[in-house]
Amino acid sequence: MALWLSFCSLFVFGARAIRLVFYRHHGYPPPIILIPYALLLLAIVVLGLTCWNAWKKKPAARAWGIAASLMNLLTPLSSMYLFHLPLTNQKWRMIAVGFFSLVAFLWPENEYDSASEQQDEVAGTVHRKTAQ
Repeated sequence: MALWLSFCSLFVFGARAIRLVFYRHHGYPPPIILIPYALLLLAIVVLGLTCWNAWKKKPAARAWGIAASLMNLLTPLSSMYLFHLPLTNQKWRMIAVGFFSLVAFLWPENEYDSASEQQDEVAGTVHRKTAQ
């Protein structure tokens, strides 16, 4: 569902960018006009690939999740820094969601077998079993 929404929003914003470029400017527009659309396209691709890889349980899901979390974390911080906008409750929520999702994706995925650990602790060695 999220991937479908990403592609629909890509189509809508892409059509808007084309209309903006070709109907308002005769000839080639200055490249600064295309920067917000390029950033939006980048956000759509990152979030779409994150959703797809997490849904299919691919190994790349963790890397894409970290990228999406950093993007979600840096969006309100960059608006505060670049445009001198105050931090509202909505931006604090975005920062909190970005931080906790970054922690979730960076958390190690080791699973421990507690029964074998307890038996090995008696012998003096601890063997950890990692998840495959």
